[in-house]
Amino acid sequence: MLYVLTIFVYHIALKSCICSVALYGSEAWTVGKNEERFINVFETWGWRRMLKIKWTKRITNGDVFQRVKGKRLLLN
Repeated sequence: MLYVLTIFVYHIALKSCICSVALYGSEAWTVGKNEERFINVFETWGWRRMLKIKWTKRITNGDVFQRVKGKRLLLN
């Protein structure tokens, strides 16, 4: 139960604080392949940091999003 609550709180924090800072002024951006990749990497990095997943565990990005039971927030 505590784990589910923690993921819920992390989801709110990522959506409200980090997404707004990361996408500030994005209405004027021209999003190409490199920018799209950078934004997706940034979001995955944020989830990994919040869930305390170390890079040595070799967990795929799909598994990270299964753990948070969600989809990408920054680029839909």
